[in-house]
Amino acid sequence: QLHTCNIDMCLHPDKHRNLKCKQRVTFPISTTECITETGTWGILRRNSYLNNWNPSVARMMRCNHNIKLQTNGHKTKDTMWYCTCYALKKQRKSYKATGILAQWMVYH
Repeated sequence: QLHTCNIDMCLHPDKHRNLKCKQRVTFPISTTECITETGTWGILRRNSYLNNWNPSVARMMRCNHNIKLQTNGHKTKDTMWYCTCYALKKQRKSYKATGILAQWMVYH
């Protein structure tokens, strides 16, 4: 999915009040895949507005996704913590509306 910066979505002011993309777009263009001496994974990227994606995942899941290679325990732990917190985040007030809608639909 091509990223388009938008003030309502990803553009936020930094400490100098300049608008910066939360997703850090534009991404660096690369003609080859590599792993640097520091362990950073450089993926093949021909478009600077397209995130890291995998064709097989895109075909099977039909959703926007972002691929990242985890090469050390610290980053893996941080990713697991983020995913767990995201999955267990507190429901907003919409859960009340969902319950009322479900009760209403039973009788109609």
